[in-house]
Amino acid sequence: MDIDDSDGIHGVIPAHELSADEEITLNIDDIRTEFHPHSEIPMQTQTFSTFQCDISQDPPIPNKQPWEPFQSRLDFDVAELAHKTALRKPQIERLINLLHRLKQESFTLHNHNDIHKTWNAMSHRLTPFQKQTIRVPYDGVDQEFTFHYQDLWDWACDLQDPYVGPQFTFNAQRLLKFDGQNFVRFIDEPWTATLFGMLSQPCLQMGSLLDSYYMQTK
Repeated sequence: MDIDDSDGIHGVIPAHELSADEEITLNIDDIRTEFHPHSEIPMQTQTFSTFQCDISQDPPIPNKQPWEPFQSRLDFDVAELAHKTALRKPQIERLINLLHRLKQESFTLHNHNDIHKTWNAMSHRLTPFQKQTIRVPYDGVDQEFTFHYQDLWDWACDLQDPYVGPQFTFNAQRLLKFDGQNFVRFIDEPWTATLFGMLSQPCLQMGSLLDSYYMQTK
């Protein structure tokens, strides 16, 4: 199946192109969802009463220990404070020495390296920066420039909130409503529009897809 937008927004599938089984089972106002070929998701046909564009999901169960992999809430708060205030190593050591006087809560950090190792234990969950050097000729001499960057797709995935992330759809779809004789196309979300389907080609940049998502939802 190929998503053909030659007929524009008002896509129509004539009844004579439907299989015998489809003609028997189809009802007025049935909704057909055709996914972009690259998604490898099979076509779906639903009755109008059961059709939903967004599948409701139960909210995530709150994490009772969101400070992990730090061993206590106090450990996390101190490490966060040291990070946000850009404390130097001697200052961090002093702060840790003071906190070891506290007996109200377990505090397991002993030095700057403990904080560094614990941060590293969770760093794989976020998109790392990559370093690259490019060479540009100028006035007969090659100039080298080093820059740091993050993979755009991985960075976008990092932004997915557990409540908002499941609502993102990056696979283009085409929705068609059966009127008794034909399937007539309609659009109700950004990923069902013509432009979104065009930008789903693998040769296009992720930035174009994100920009289309923004432009069609603002």
